[in-house]
Amino acid sequence: MVHTSSKLCLCTVAFLIGCSSAPKKSDLAQTPTAKEKALQFLNETIKPLPKATISSSNDVDWPVGAIPWNRYTLPTFAPNGLHASVQLSSTPPRSVLAGRTNEPQEDAVVYICPLDPVNGNTLRQTEIKEGGVLLTAAANDAGVLVEKPLGELGRWIGFAEYETGQVEWLIADDSINMSPTITLSGNMAWSRRTTDDDRFHLVVHSERGQFVIDDGESDWLYPHFVNDNTLRAFKLHDHALHIVEFDVMTENPLLTSLEMILMPSLATRQHALQIATTTPRTTGQSSHAYFLPLQGRMATWNPQKSESPLLFKAGSIAAVPASDGTWIVTLNDRVLRQYEGQHDGVHLRNLSAIPVSTSSRQWTHYMLIPDGTRLQVRAMSFSR
Repeated sequence: MVHTSSKLCLCTVAFLIGCSSAPKKSDLAQTPTAKEKALQFLNETIKPLPKATISSSNDVDWPVGAIPWNRYTLPTFAPNGLHASVQLSSTPPRSVLAGRTNEPQEDAVVYICPLDPVNGNTLRQTEIKEGGVLLTAAANDAGVLVEKPLGELGRWIGFAEYETGQVEWLIADDSINMSPTITLSGNMAWSRRTTDDDRFHLVVHSERGQFVIDDGESDWLYPHFVNDNTLRAFKLHDHALHIVEFDVMTENPLLTSLEMILMPSLATRQHALQIATTTPRTTGQSSHAYFLPLQGRMATWNPQKSESPLLFKAGSIAAVPASDGTWIVTLNDRVLRQYEGQHDGVHLRNLSAIPVSTSSRQWTHYMLIPDGTRLQVRAMSFSR
């Protein structure tokens, strides 16, 4: 069921944001070739693969279905787990994904895949009615946010409805606007830079109004909300990469910010991109894990309790929270359920899978299992 209130919150953002003047019409239209490629990709990958082997027990998890993917961009899930958005066609250059360049991506296509976690039925996919768009990690139960690089015309951010695939442009100006994040109440933040500047700052739209977070020196990237009042973002400064937490309700969030270093040297914007996209995050998720390159594992960070991160098992590559304080942790050859700081945990799967947390009480987590050009989706339920 679509949550109309969530959609209305984003429509309010569209009206209040400072760049809310009527969007300029783009010359970039979805090409027939892009649509044909996406449809061919979708049709090919939805068919069962004869050589696919999925080792799972329905006593532990159960099949939801399969969704196509381009072997690079992970899907973005609605918090309730009833929709997944996927990026199809060719993978955009990393320079575009990281915001270093902004050339249009004519072949970029996004599809909405409805999911049936109860019966596992295959439902009809919806094409987002806008060509050249990039999938973002931000979604609510009514739709997903997308970006549209337009070269010198800037990069826009829009809200695509699950039911219709129609896009409403929330941010449409000549700046490079990217990596948006939202809360369930409608607060929004994103990274922005001008086309003649190579440094991003943060823009926050909340009940306080719209304001900028910027120290005048650092590159501010990939923000994500912990809750309505708390925002985290990656900071690049003097080739060091940090994660920084802000209280967006304070008069000057920079003065009360807390930070943890992820890479002390040789860090680039692409490193921030890789770490930010390690684990799928669903809107409303209040606990987050990050990959620490120097330690070679996932870790959590709660600056209110400890300055140091709490590490998961060595070699872990993804982690999402469960409601009882445990975490679902992925290694290259298995999936564990463990507490922060533990050296090991309870084995859930003897094969690797990418975990996703949902807000549902019936299917609290999904497991994404790479299977050629598809992702097999299996559901798990941990009591709350």
